[in-house]
Amino acid sequence: MAQFNTDFTRMPGDLLAAFASQETATVYEASDRMGAMSHRMRPIGPGFKLCGSALTVRCQAADNLTLHAAIALAQPGDVIVADVGEALEAGYWGEVTTVAAQSRGVGGLVINGGVRDVAAIRARGFPIFSASISMKATVKATPGFINSLWRRFGASW
Repeated sequence: MAQFNTDFTRMPGDLLAAFASQETATVYEASDRMGAMSHRMRPIGPGFKLCGSALTVRCQAADNLTLHAAIALAQPGDVIVADVGEALEAGYWGEVTTVAAQSRGVGGLVINGGVRDVAAIRARGFPIFSASISMKATVKATPGFINSLWRRFGASW
């Protein structure tokens, strides 16, 4: 299995627009009650919403190297969906990654880990759903996976 799978099909724009116009609970119900996130996942700012093709990421614990790679691979409108396991005590994403993601047109982030620099990210209006907020630093040492573990996301969230 390739660690970074760059060859994947994104959802058509008209379908994304149709989903974006619906409430989340409506999409969940219409999807046979599949795809709901854990109750731990919260928007870091009021009114934040996300809809886009998922660019899935699996990071190593307290290591955000693969998130930086995902930003570089992202296309406009992509939503980065990151799995960091149960390592909530690190800020995998902050203002620097937000600025980089916005310059690439990334639509937002969903991460079952920590985010830092929350006030700055809110001020920039970048939508993030996260499981925690943590100021603790990460390293950039070990590659994880991009678009290679979709079944894991479906099973764990």
